[in-house]
Amino acid sequence: MFADAITASPLAKKLNNAPILLTEGNNLTTLTKERLQILGVKTVYIIGGTGVISNNIVNTLSSININSKRIGGVDRYETSIKVAKELTGGNASGMFVVSGDTFEDALSTAPIASKLQYPIILVAKNYVPASVKNYAASAKDKDLILVGGADVLDSNISNELKATKVYSQSDKYSRNLALINDFKGNLDLNKVLVASDSAFADALSGSALAGKSSNPIILLGNSNIDTISNFISKNDVKNVNVLGERGVISDNAVNSIIGTSTAPNSYLDSIADNTDLTDAQVDYLLSQLQGDWYKQIYLEDKKVSIPYDSKILHFNTKTSGKYQLITAYKNDAQLENIQKIQKNI
Repeated sequence: MFADAITASPLAKKLNNAPILLTEGNNLTTLTKERLQILGVKTVYIIGGTGVISNNIVNTLSSININSKRIGGVDRYETSIKVAKELTGGNASGMFVVSGDTFEDALSTAPIASKLQYPIILVAKNYVPASVKNYAASAKDKDLILVGGADVLDSNISNELKATKVYSQSDKYSRNLALINDFKGNLDLNKVLVASDSAFADALSGSALAGKSSNPIILLGNSNIDTISNFISKNDVKNVNVLGERGVISDNAVNSIIGTSTAPNSYLDSIADNTDLTDAQVDYLLSQLQGDWYKQIYLEDKKVSIPYDSKILHFNTKTSGKYQLITAYKNDAQLENIQKIQKNI
């Protein structure tokens, strides 16, 4: 459930930039299981109660020698409080409060909350759960930043929580950019991540990456492409990383966002197995991969066997003035996709 997972972004930052992996509620997905094994994970933090992630998953983790620690309450609101206490030990210097029924405002706060180590607390549209009231009362005189307009939160929520700052712009896109502009000093605007407002799984997985590198996440909808393009140009953004495949965010949308900015979009040429890569292509790959997350791209001297089907590229080291693509899983790969499956090298 997105509501539980999105509150984990600041905690993921605290836990040595741990990735946030998604799974089904009752069964550990094959891809997630393999990812845990490849990463050599020893402990998994399960965010959510047994109604969200069952004990069957705990048992599966145990069977592959991975310990688990569950952080979950009776509902999403109590879970967010328990995550907050795990993050801060109950002594937060501030907090973000967002709707627990939509993911966009929480996603907008994630990179900032991760940087500041502020918990992300969830409330209902028209009431503040008792667990949240108690936590907010214990954090008296601390920053309580409420993010949500009339489209997601009733006006009484701000007064009830005694918010010190409210972002109540009329839509999620305006709130998103208002947050980024106000917290520029805590963010690295050399790179931004763009996420669709309709694909929470892609956006959620990117929240840990954004938190790690303190890059903002910009929400993309059908009506705000020009606004995003102006923001990128005005702030001299150097790199734009897209969260999601073309079915989620089209090439036309990305090209419109980039506009006349100097920020690189992507190479559009396809590359097949055993293709020599130009220096320009390799320089692009290396520059885009710095500081990013998944170990899905490998710079190797020889072909490496990977036990799952994904878009994985293997390069040999530079010999005779050339890098060569050794294997491109799922047939041909496109260099533009590489931004979406990245790793530290």
